[in-house]
Amino acid sequence: MPTPAQLRGFTLLQLLSALLILSLLTLAAYPAYRHHVRAAKLRAAQQALLADTHFLEQFYLQNGSFKANSTTWPKLPHTATDSFCIGLHGQAKGALDNEFTVKAAAFSPEHEPRILKINESLITLVCERSESRCTDEGISNGKDEQCTVYQP
Repeated sequence: MPTPAQLRGFTLLQLLSALLILSLLTLAAYPAYRHHVRAAKLRAAQQALLADTHFLEQFYLQNGSFKANSTTWPKLPHTATDSFCIGLHGQAKGALDNEFTVKAAAFSPEHEPRILKINESLITLVCERSESRCTDEGISNGKDEQCTVYQP
């Protein structure tokens, strides 16, 4: 007959069963967690785009144009978030004075291929694929595909 001191603790089978259950729960929860993190990063980029759009609207009210001069855009107050670089789309030279598009592309397109862009009408689009990339000068302008209205 075992003594009370010998009955303390867990068996190896009990520990392995608990570890298996914990592993299954973690495996089930990880995709939802990853989706939540990606969505939060996209929302942070959207907030920066909205702040830049507000800046450009104020700039337009003061200058009558979204461009600093005929060949350059004004400097945006928000050029990056933790995960995205932000810049004005296209060259200012030849662009209309009353139109703009601000774009956010991920620093790591392998992990986040989507981009966000917003125009002067505050229409925000998310594109599932894009050739736009972050560069030292800001953001390269590439072809955007599978764009839909962004609804966080």
